[in-house]
Amino acid sequence: MHRTESEPNPVSSALFLLPFLVFFELGMLIYSQGDSFFQRHSFLILNRELFPGTFSFIFLGILLIQQFCQSPLKNVAGSFLNFDRKCLFRQGRESLWFGMGPALAVLFFGFVLPSIVMNADIALQLRNDAAQPMVECGAQVGKSRVGMIADKVFQAVSAGLVEEFLFRLLLLSGLSGLLLGVKISRPLSFCLSVLLSSGLFALAHDPRLVTDFSPLHIDSATIQSLGLFSYRFCAGIYLAALYLKRGLGVAAGTHIVYNLTLSCVF
Repeated sequence: MHRTESEPNPVSSALFLLPFLVFFELGMLIYSQGDSFFQRHSFLILNRELFPGTFSFIFLGILLIQQFCQSPLKNVAGSFLNFDRKCLFRQGRESLWFGMGPALAVLFFGFVLPSIVMNADIALQLRNDAAQPMVECGAQVGKSRVGMIADKVFQAVSAGLVEEFLFRLLLLSGLSGLLLGVKISRPLSFCLSVLLSSGLFALAHDPRLVTDFSPLHIDSATIQSLGLFSYRFCAGIYLAALYLKRGLGVAAGTHIVYNLTLSCVF
C-alpha cells in the first residue's frame, strides 16, 4: 500500500527540519557561551559541554529509526534518492497555516479581552524568565535591533525543535509504543499517550503549579496558572494531533511559526 501525501513520513520530516536544525546549531555556538538560557535550564539537556551537532544527530537519528521501523532499509534509501520536493512545500504551507491561525486567534482575543490567555501568558513567561534569555542574549550582541531579532528567532526555533523532540517524538511515540506493547488497543493507546504527553508538556512550562498548588488556598495567581495549564494542555493535544496525522515536520514547523508570530508582536 502506497503512503498517501497526508500520512507522516519521518524522512520528509527530517529533510524539512534540516535548515532549522542548522540554524539551531549555529545559534548554540553563538549563545552557549557564558550564563546562557540552556545552561540555566537543564531540563533541555543542552549545554555548551555537548559536542556541537549532538542534538541534531540524535534528532535525525531517531527519525531515521522510525522510518526504518516502518519500511525496509532499501525503501529508506529510496526515500532520500527519490524524494518528492512537493513534500517540503506542503509541510511549509501546512506549518504556516496551522501555526499562524492559532497565533492570530490568541492575539485577537488577547487584544479584545486582555484578561484572558495571551496577556497573562506573556506576563507569566516574563516572570518565569522564559523571555529573559532574549534580553540577556541581546546584551551579549550589543542590544542591536538585528541582534534582538536574531535572539527572538533563535528562541522560537529552539523551543519548537526541542519541545517537539521531547514531548512528541520521544514521549508520545514512546508511550504509545509501550501501551501497544502491553496489549492495550491502538485507539486507547494513542488517546492515553496524547493526554499524558500533553499534560507533561503543559506542566513543563510552569512546574511550580505542581509544588505550589493547594486546593485549600486558591488565589488569583493559582487560577491564572490553572488557566494557562488548560491552554497549554489544549496546545499539546493540537500539536500531538498534527504529529500523528502530518508528521514531526509539520508539528515542529507549526510550533516554530506560532512562536515567531507572537514574537513579531512582543
